[in-house]
Amino acid sequence: MKGIYRCWQSNRGARGQNCGTAALVFAKGNRYEMGEEKGIYIVKGSRFTLSESKRKGIILDGGDAVSLEGTAPGEVPTTYLRQLWESVNGK
Repeated sequence: MKGIYRCWQSNRGARGQNCGTAALVFAKGNRYEMGEEKGIYIVKGSRFTLSESKRKGIILDGGDAVSLEGTAPGEVPTTYLRQLWESVNGK
């Protein structure tokens, strides 16, 4: 599951759209970063939990995407797609 995942919202009709929020970065040692939030992630089967926010998610498409639950009741989950490229300056 290691890698950089970029937020992608597809809940606006049939159009997918980059949502512009911080990337979700899964690193070795089960560490993650999402903006200012840093912690560990715990995986159980196809589900995971982020330690600091307690948000839960589902691993999709063999790890090429993850769906992260909303922070408010009734909020639509957000899908993050694994970044398969690296920019020119390495970010």
